[in-house]
Amino acid sequence: MTTFSLSRSRKFSRRGATTIAVLAAALLLTACGGGGDHGSNHGAAQTTQANESSPINAHDPWVKAAASGNSALFGTLANNSDKDITITAVSSPAAGSVQMHETKKDASGAMVMSEVKGGFKIPAHGQHELKPGGDHIMLMGLKGELKAGEQVEFTATTSDGSSFKVAAPVKDFSGANENYDHGKASPNDHDHGGHDHSDHDHGKHEGHDHMHGSGKATSSAAHS
Repeated sequence: MTTFSLSRSRKFSRRGATTIAVLAAALLLTACGGGGDHGSNHGAAQTTQANESSPINAHDPWVKAAASGNSALFGTLANNSDKDITITAVSSPAAGSVQMHETKKDASGAMVMSEVKGGFKIPAHGQHELKPGGDHIMLMGLKGELKAGEQVEFTATTSDGSSFKVAAPVKDFSGANENYDHGKASPNDHDHGGHDHSDHDHGKHEGHDHMHGSGKATSSAAHS
């Protein structure tokens, strides 16, 4: 009887040790899995450009590749402060001038692009999206070719008196028939300080004339 009891005790001990080993392995796998998720999230956060001098951050900024003429900056601008902030001016060494534009349809259905004179207002703890066919920051009169893989530097001034910088990668993009390459000027184009700003194609429309006096850009044809 004593021998039988000792044998059973050993069996239970072995089973208990096996159970503990399995639980330990499961905990180890869970810990490794958690670490992997953290690494993935950390990688995604690298697309956000934080600025120590301003509460405005740029998420996933990028610029359309262009051989000459004009291009545009896209991305999302986030305001991390408790008050509304307006971006009042933007500049870049890559272009002769930089303007903030909005794109809307007029009563006839034609796309009308206008310079936003007051700038882009970003609400407290809110965001402002810049996208093809919508609001964007226009680089006018490029000083050189913008090739995919390069970076374009921007400096933005805000209504609270601060400024921040954005370094945006250049990407090839042809979605939605967006075309910011204005290599040749048309007869209706107006000169902006020696830089021609010709047809700006949103969708399939052409004839994007910029009126130097009013700061507005209109399209003579609607999307088809």
